[in-house]
Amino acid sequence: MKNKVFYKLCYEDIQEVARQELDRELSTEELLSVVDEISERIEWYEPIVSVLMKHYDSGENDNDDET
Repeated sequence: MKNKVFYKLCYEDIQEVARQELDRELSTEELLSVVDEISERIEWYEPIVSVLMKHYDSGENDNDDET
């Protein structure tokens, strides 16, 4: 499970945004020119912390059998 991918952003995701926002698809050159910057801007830490705190920081555990 260590290397399992839980979320990914693919070529078609970026092209879908380009179609909606620019009314066109990006060329391969355009796509390659922005892909690194897109990946640097994806915020992943805070959503993970938020969900973990929601489920596990209250001192309760969904797997506990105590009522």
